[in-house]
Amino acid sequence: MAAAGTNDVPQTAPAAGATGRDPRMVELAPGHIVFDKLLAIAHLWALDAKPVTLQSQMRKENSPDGKSCVWALLVVSESKKQIRVFDWSGIMAADAHTPGVHDSPPNAFDSKNPNTQPFDPALFKVDSSDALKTANTKAGKDVWSTNGVKQSFRLKWDKDKKHLAWTVSYGVNEKEITHTESVDASKNVSLPAEK
Repeated sequence: MAAAGTNDVPQTAPAAGATGRDPRMVELAPGHIVFDKLLAIAHLWALDAKPVTLQSQMRKENSPDGKSCVWALLVVSESKKQIRVFDWSGIMAADAHTPGVHDSPPNAFDSKNPNTQPFDPALFKVDSSDALKTANTKAGKDVWSTNGVKQSFRLKWDKDKKHLAWTVSYGVNEKEITHTESVDASKNVSLPAEK
């Protein structure tokens, strides 16, 4: 079994005569599949690892049905008093990890920091694909169907409002977000816009 460092996960060697993975190949996945995979690996690092945030990158390779090729899960271990990022990549690109699962070095965890409050995974019932449908309905076609508009997803516990929510961001890139929608990740209903 691989150690907690996910860089130690065995990779299957290409067959004789094969050149390895086609760099044009993109693997896309909805949030819940990647969440389950990354949280299981986080539990190899710390059995008490709890999720804080699941987030995708806004990339041109992402599909319009709520699947992304790069996801990251921030987890906390209260026993270790540490926080750590585990990410999954399904693309070969200069601005992404090589395909597979990777981890970052742990950092200190401050239990009083409102931005790093963990959530109960049992509350995560609505996948990114369903959250996108709900967000698109509320946002309107003029937002999501505009040429060049992409989406990114962020799943986080709202400590003040006591619910787990997806934030769906629309834009041409991460620095140029033109619209956001929030969707309850347990009930799949639109949430009021932040004021």
